[in-house]
Amino acid sequence: MFIDLHCHILPGIDDGAQNLKQAIAMVEMAIASGTKVMVATPHMHPGIYNNNPATIEAAYNTLKHAITQRELDIELRSAAEVHLCPEVMLWAQKGLLPFIGEYKHKSLLLLELPHGSVPQGTTSLVRWLHSNNIQVMIAHPERNHGIWKNPYQLSQLLKLGCLFQVTAGSFLGHFRQQAQNIAESLLKADSIHIVASDAHDLEKRPPDLREAFEQISLLSSEQHAKRLLWDNPAQMLGKH
Repeated sequence: MFIDLHCHILPGIDDGAQNLKQAIAMVEMAIASGTKVMVATPHMHPGIYNNNPATIEAAYNTLKHAITQRELDIELRSAAEVHLCPEVMLWAQKGLLPFIGEYKHKSLLLLELPHGSVPQGTTSLVRWLHSNNIQVMIAHPERNHGIWKNPYQLSQLLKLGCLFQVTAGSFLGHFRQQAQNIAESLLKADSIHIVASDAHDLEKRPPDLREAFEQISLLSSEQHAKRLLWDNPAQMLGKH
């Protein structure tokens, strides 16, 4: 059984599920692969995906209603994948950040770095968020091209107190060799807190966690895989 804390299944509000039919198909695939809880995390990225709590809630309610109608056996929650940008501090102050859950009594924020770098201001923003009772979890650091060039940045983010969410497909070679190498090295160092699908569709980036669970079990242990795909996310969602 798995909990998927990062997936783009809300219909029509970002580059994930494009409509309700596709969203339902993705949920059905997740259920078939053993997922019991999905946290929908659409992008909040000013100028590209201008989502906010209201747009997210509307899409969530649409999908939740369809799931209930079809009696699909899954628990659906919503949050967001928030892009690192100057607006994050303002959103935090105005109470407009959708949190995934909690970690050590802090609100848990899924923060996405720019694809190609770890910007200079990242350290300052993370420290500010942590000082404001918001715990940062970095989305898919193993896929960041800046980290590929300078993996030392991973240790800096860990020292800042960031958590790491690694994409399931990175263990399966879906995001180039560099991403797989970093995912495996983070696993070996026990520096991963969550593994999630980051699902966007049914084929290229599907919501299937079973294969990654099996691969992590081979690379480390089944107990470690369970911790990353059930125990840790359950704790963050308050499901003890």
